[in-house]
Amino acid sequence: MDKDLLLIRQVVEKEFVIFQHYFSVAFAKTENKLVQDVFCFVKNKKGKQIRPILVLLAGKLCGAVNEKTWQSAVAVEMLHTASLLHDDVVDETLERRGNLSVNAMFDNKTAVLSGDLLLTKSMQYILPCNEKSIQLFVALGQRIAAGELLQLEKSFSRLLEQDYFEIIKCKTAALFSACLELGALSVDAQPKVVEQLRIFGEYLGCCFQMKDDIFDYMPQVHIGKPTLNDIREGKITLPLIYALKKATIEEQEQFKERMSNLPVSDETVHFVNNLVEKYEGCMFAAKKMEEYAVQGRAALAMFAESPEKEALLNMLQYTMTRTN
Repeated sequence: MDKDLLLIRQVVEKEFVIFQHYFSVAFAKTENKLVQDVFCFVKNKKGKQIRPILVLLAGKLCGAVNEKTWQSAVAVEMLHTASLLHDDVVDETLERRGNLSVNAMFDNKTAVLSGDLLLTKSMQYILPCNEKSIQLFVALGQRIAAGELLQLEKSFSRLLEQDYFEIIKCKTAALFSACLELGALSVDAQPKVVEQLRIFGEYLGCCFQMKDDIFDYMPQVHIGKPTLNDIREGKITLPLIYALKKATIEEQEQFKERMSNLPVSDETVHFVNNLVEKYEGCMFAAKKMEEYAVQGRAALAMFAESPEKEALLNMLQYTMTRTN
């Protein structure tokens, strides 16, 4: 794990250790050999676990971390893991975090059904929480699925910037903001406090996704999955949206024609990559990311200075400067 992220996690290290125990127990509760093999594989390949860290930071910022906070953290990490299993099947991705994806290691059916199981188990952990948390969690699942369907609907076609942000707000940003809200709700924070954390989480999530989309056009980085892959999957992200906006009519027509011939060829990938480089699409996305970060910082202005607030601000900075 990155040194910067470890420093952020130190603020809730004691609470995080308890979360890890809860999470391990959640994955251990099965008698099915195949499911156990999948769960063991997933648990051993777990990522940075940013989302449960956010839940714990929000809970500690607003009160004392308790049973509901840990239950919420487990629930969101399970939901996130389930969505990754499903995403890899939909996107036909064979690599995740530098290792084989579950669908590559086992098969698509196993990955989908394991994702379904994790999704239902996540509900088991949110049920002991208060009614607002349960409603938020159910709405989150629906929103993520709606975002995936919207992205599928818009795939292989030119997007407006507003379409792009609608998609990422339904997916990445929705999950990040829910983590902050659930943490605050777990300690009975006031509605105004919950709302400001929701806003911060949305900006944080948008920045996180924009950084990922910049990474996709940087083959030299090591992000644990193939780069220059979004365009192969028909995902039109912010660097390309900006490049197409600045491109000539001829280049726009070439793009439209190339994207009508599926599967996307290596030549088309090369054409798109050159287009993004020519019109500095990644630079534009980086500037937009900084604009969102300014709004995110403003959302935390109402909170008194504390290690938890500083950790959340550092998480925002880490999101924009990370190298994987």
